[in-house]
Amino acid sequence: MKKIHSVLIALALSLLCIGCPTGSSGKLSAPILSHKTGEYDSPITVTVYSHDSFAVMYYTTDGSKPSKDHGAFIYSGNTIDIDKNTTLRIISTAPGYTDSEETKAVYTINYLEKPIISVSDGTYAYQQTVTITSNDPEAKVFYSTNPQLTSYTEYSAPIDITTDTKIMAFAKKGDIISNTAISEINIYNGSEQLIVFGRKDTNKGVLYRNTGTKEVSDKYGATEMIELSNGSIGLIGSNNTTGYFATLDASDEIKIYNLPQSGAGSDICEYNGNTYISGWARATGKRVQAYLFYKQDAEESFTPICLEEDTVTSFSKAFGVTTKDGIVYVVGTKDIDGVKKPYYWKVDLNVLNNPSVEGGIIKDIQGEAKDIAISQDGTFYITGQLNNDSYIWFGSSLSSLTEGLLCIAGTGAKLSVSGNRVFAVNSTGNLGMLYEINKDATEGHYTDNAYSFDDVKFANVYAKDENNIYITGSKVDIAPDEKTTLGYSLWTKATRNPTSDYFEFGDAVLLDSTKISGTYTERNSAVAVIVK
Repeated sequence: MKKIHSVLIALALSLLCIGCPTGSSGKLSAPILSHKTGEYDSPITVTVYSHDSFAVMYYTTDGSKPSKDHGAFIYSGNTIDIDKNTTLRIISTAPGYTDSEETKAVYTINYLEKPIISVSDGTYAYQQTVTITSNDPEAKVFYSTNPQLTSYTEYSAPIDITTDTKIMAFAKKGDIISNTAISEINIYNGSEQLIVFGRKDTNKGVLYRNTGTKEVSDKYGATEMIELSNGSIGLIGSNNTTGYFATLDASDEIKIYNLPQSGAGSDICEYNGNTYISGWARATGKRVQAYLFYKQDAEESFTPICLEEDTVTSFSKAFGVTTKDGIVYVVGTKDIDGVKKPYYWKVDLNVLNNPSVEGGIIKDIQGEAKDIAISQDGTFYITGQLNNDSYIWFGSSLSSLTEGLLCIAGTGAKLSVSGNRVFAVNSTGNLGMLYEINKDATEGHYTDNAYSFDDVKFANVYAKDENNIYITGSKVDIAPDEKTTLGYSLWTKATRNPTSDYFEFGDAVLLDSTKISGTYTERNSAVAVIVK
């Protein structure tokens, strides 16, 4: 009877200690690794375990001793990726207990990741300079640009690519050879002379030509571009609190004008040698106010016109601008009783020393007006967004616009007009959309066609004529190392097929190959294009 009683007491004590450390005197048990020391022919994923479920483990992969103050922490059942030669050291810790003995494993990985070719597949506007690197500093890299792949050369310096080229490269360390990295780089050889304005790394305005790039500003992102009547190019940019206007002459000399009132520009147009910029600024005691900035040809500075000077607490922004017969038409958004509504302003600058401003609501519903254009017959077209839907409104005057012609995915389209045909671009996700709107004498306004372009965000459109449309935007790819996203500026051309009357897209022509670490946030994008 006493023997049975002692067994029951021992069992009860063991149940009370479930989850207690299995080592002696309060010392934690050493961690267990799913992979032992050894050589492996490919990367491995090591799972770590602890007998003590409440323990936290600390580990290092550089050979140093781990502790609560040194190394990364991990819990039982979690994993560590090993893709190169690594010494893994790990201990278990818990408050009130003695740290465990160290578990150590030395992994030899007989594997190399394929090298990284700096310029990914694509058609580029001009010569590209390619670098090839391995993530293992002890490895050598070999490459070939020979179509027959009869020989490989050890990489030692950047490679200039001036014609269509297929690059193949591998890394070698001792007897270990990586998989082959491949990049097919094409160089655009079209006859068009394109000038493209874009932004790079968010806060740099950059001008792209077929021959390369020219940085316009290192402080402000790019917004819009036009060809001025004197043959030079007019550019605007903004960092949302200040903006600039720049001119670029035939010899690529840049002259920069800062906008007054710390203004930020959004759109630009020209009439009779005068330059007009729509935008916004902050004034003392006021929230954001819609502004129109204008400069006569010979003047050295812009004159600001506050479009909502009578309101001291409003939020208003001007987005699109165009002119006709000395009248400047501006569209944007205005805060009315706490609700943003699409709004227009009509500015008479025929008497420059006393300009008059009148305005009105485009649609009495929450939203914004994004762009404005006037067709050859005098019809107004305005793009905008109501709630989460985008529209194109049209009419013979800004006070008599009809209901939205069509719904466009995205947040409001950019417009370009050729004759009486209107072209709009927008994007939903990574799908670029092109819309063609026609006005027929008998049927009125209607949508001829809608087109989509995969894996591209459309930013702007330029109608050279009714049959040749140039579109700017951006593209996102995952880099070969699968750890970096690539943000590209680009342009593409849509040409009307004379037989089918439908537009056909050409290739996306890439303007840069800049790597951007982390999440892509549209740092690089082409926003405007001019075709010579």
